[in-house]
Amino acid sequence: MSTNDTSPDGPGSPGSGSSTASLLAEAVGTEASALEVRNLDARYGQIQVLRGMSFTVNAGEVVVILGANGAGKTTTLRALCGMVATSGSIILDGQEVRGKDTAEIVRRGVAHVPQGRGTFPELSVLDNMHVGAYVRRDRK
Repeated sequence: MSTNDTSPDGPGSPGSGSSTASLLAEAVGTEASALEVRNLDARYGQIQVLRGMSFTVNAGEVVVILGANGAGKTTTLRALCGMVATSGSIILDGQEVRGKDTAEIVRRGVAHVPQGRGTFPELSVLDNMHVGAYVRRDRK
């Protein structure tokens, strides 16, 4: 994952990218990016939670989002899935998905599985993921 930190606090601040990760991603080669996020802002009503977030995830990479409580991890995932108001660009496999319906984004293979809340405790982790992967086709 390569990052482009545009936060006013600079590299190393909560929600900012690691310069080491950027250098490693650039050294690996020129794989096609599966996900490219540029200047992403996200809001809950009048409250802006993400500001100018940019990063790239290359095909085949496994990426983890780490940070303290309130750093924007969940909001980032919700923004990628179209669950919160956003501006900027979210390109998935070469196509812009920002502004698309959440169900359309899920059909393209992106989903947000919440930790704890919103899951079915009587089901296994795998069964919860299967339930979350189901997309209704009876409504638009």
